[in-house]
Order: sequence, then C-alpha cells, then structure tokens
Amino acid sequence: MWLILFGVDVDSGRLQFGQVPAMEVREGVMLTQSAAILRFIGKKTDLYPVDDEVAAAVDAIIDQVGKRE
Repeated sequence: MWLILFGVDVDSGRLQFGQVPAMEVREGVMLTQSAAILRFIGKKTDLYPVDDEVAAAVDAIIDQVGKRE
C-alpha cells in the first residue's frame, strides 16, 4: 500500500503499525495509538495524575473512549 499522510510515507517504517494517529515527539521518535498519545501529552503537561489509583481511573476512561473509535 502506498500512502503519504502529512508528509510521512506509511510504508516508510516511521509509523509503528503503519497507522495514524501518530505524533512525532522529536526527530525520529514517532508515537502511535490514541491512548499512548493522550497519556504522553498528559504527563508532559502535568495533567496526568501522579497518584496511581487516580491514574488507573483516568486510564479506564481513556480505554473506554478508545473503544468507541
């Protein structure tokens, strides 16, 4: 399959699993999967809970929302 999304050739190997959504966090480092991207952004912006129990509750919500996609 030949497809270019946002200047990235899907077959280039830069997109893990060859899928989007994807987010390049620095040169050569590409994150994929919605939940992983949401958690990464949450942690980088201090919006992701530090408390493990609260974080687990947030993860449950993220995972449930992801099932609706």
